[in-house]
Amino acid sequence: MRLAKYCVIGITGVLFVFFLSVLHPSPAVDEYAGYERRFTFVCPLKWDYSAYGMEEAAKKYGVSMKYIRFERLNAEEQAEAIQEAIFENVDGIITAGMEDSDGLKEVIREARRKGIPLVLIDNDLEDSERTCYVGCDNYQVGEQAGSELAKEMEAQAKIGIVVSTLEAPNQAERVEGFQSALRSYPGMEVVDIQECYSNRMLLYEKVPKMLKEHPEINALYLTEGVSSAYTGEVLESLDVGKEEIKIVFVDGMGDVDNAIRREQWYLAGFQQNHYAQGYEAVETLYRYLEGETVDDCIYTDFTMYTKDNVNEVRAEEAGEIVWHQY
Repeated sequence: MRLAKYCVIGITGVLFVFFLSVLHPSPAVDEYAGYERRFTFVCPLKWDYSAYGMEEAAKKYGVSMKYIRFERLNAEEQAEAIQEAIFENVDGIITAGMEDSDGLKEVIREARRKGIPLVLIDNDLEDSERTCYVGCDNYQVGEQAGSELAKEMEAQAKIGIVVSTLEAPNQAERVEGFQSALRSYPGMEVVDIQECYSNRMLLYEKVPKMLKEHPEINALYLTEGVSSAYTGEVLESLDVGKEEIKIVFVDGMGDVDNAIRREQWYLAGFQQNHYAQGYEAVETLYRYLEGETVDDCIYTDFTMYTKDNVNEVRAEEAGEIVWHQY
């Protein structure tokens, strides 16, 4: 009986403590404790290299970083995530103008009205009232890609272009620069442009359709990572030989390195310095908040790589990043 009595008392005590904890919860741990400032990166997809650059700069400047990503490009969801960062009253925001969207521009203006600096990387929206742009000169990337393809094709080619979306300023600029370079080569003709929205399934649909409708195409210009990574797979599935079509591309992903080494379709790639973009975005926000004047555009470098230097250019590695899926 005595043992049963003590058991009842013990259980009662545990329940009492439990109800007290519910009524009076312990103070939440401040995840930002010890950090001078809080920045949020609203990433249109999942850019590990850029995020790793941010993480390294954040350590240097005592900044807490939050990384938000999406499964697919969606300007509306991107704007919502930026709005949430504004509500959280963060000290700075980094994102990319992946689509020339009124909603995206409006939320960037809202950040400015709230006194929160916002840096765009990779893709600029000049009339959005962002604090500054950090990234490569996309027009110049396109020019160099056009010149390289003309050289490799001996100035004679029928060309198909695959972009993410022409609504994205960086994609439009890469196409404009490319076409500008081709004006010096009358035998280089763009016969079709397809949008794949950085979607692998759409790529598998649109590239075969383009090649069927334009069998004269013997060169491709791929302006973004998903098409660069998987067009080789599409060509292989269509049994297109490596001598039938040649490719220049921007921002290679996946197994594209090995395709270059084997000289299989891919002639040359143009690689942005994603790490530098991320690092300088954080550094720029920090300097701005310290009262320094920052440039409107901060251009980072890009590198052309072929089978001769692919191992050097593509040796970039990213550390572990904790992403928040939106």
